[in-house]
Amino acid sequence: MKKKVRTRAMNWFVWLKKFKPVLNHIDKNAAGDSCMFETYGKEVAFVKKQDHHKIWTLISISNYRNSYITPGWHHANRIGYFITEIPWTDEQDKMGLWVLW
Repeated sequence: MKKKVRTRAMNWFVWLKKFKPVLNHIDKNAAGDSCMFETYGKEVAFVKKQDHHKIWTLISISNYRNSYITPGWHHANRIGYFITEIPWTDEQDKMGLWVLW
């Protein structure tokens, strides 16, 4: 018998209040309310220096035609990164936390 995987979806506005993404100080006109960091150059170099539990990845899932923000550093299907003041927990990662973009 397969183990059922729990997931939890959260909308953008709830996520903003709960995790408090920081502003992109490198590009004041960044997407995501000026909070998203790019996947190249100075911005990704800055992201890589942050606490892993404060990094989130915006990914595109073509089968579902949607984009989601998920905890952690991901490379496949990435669109950009967010850094938050409040870290995500291992428990939230295990339960499959997804933020609807």
